[in-house]
Amino acid sequence: MKKLLATFIMVCCVVGMAGTASATILDFEGLIANSVEDLTLNNQGYGGFSWDSGWYLYNDNDYSTPAHSGDYGIVNNFGNNPLGLMISSSSAFDFNGAWIAGWSFNSPSQIKAQGFDQLNNLIGETSWMPVTAGINSYLEANFTDAYRVDFLGGGYFTVDDFTFNASSSTPVPEPTTMLLLGIGLVGLAGLRRKKQQEIKV
Repeated sequence: MKKLLATFIMVCCVVGMAGTASATILDFEGLIANSVEDLTLNNQGYGGFSWDSGWYLYNDNDYSTPAHSGDYGIVNNFGNNPLGLMISSSSAFDFNGAWIAGWSFNSPSQIKAQGFDQLNNLIGETSWMPVTAGINSYLEANFTDAYRVDFLGGGYFTVDDFTFNASSSTPVPEPTTMLLLGIGLVGLAGLRRKKQQEIKV
């Protein structure tokens, strides 16, 4: 009985740990840019993503728009909307959100993000978020099983701390399921013990 309960607790711990996914944050630190340069020149594939040619890596020591963390972020250098601003992957990912700031000139008044599946179907979009030049604000998305993220708003804006998880489409057992499994195991252990006592008698 004690061994069975110990096994059940161990299984619960393993399943619980498997269901906890830690987010990956792309902060663009460690990448090198001479002031501003096309992200695709030397850093295509950064974080496992394909970055469109509109994204430029910048160092906030050279510009008045601060990155959210560290010194580096990306800016839509052509101010296009959203052509050239796609961030895509060959495998599904869950896009949590990113920190957005308006550039020091021609900043948009608002921004939103859209998520697309493998067939380019729209699977989700954020509401419009107000944007202020030089001030970072978190755009929460929570797109599940996305293959591409687009940013809309036009003007010049920065993105930093792009946050995502590997796809969570693999089902994780719910607490109720684990509870039922535990009750079943305890019940089986009880029946086995009862049979053993009857045999002894």
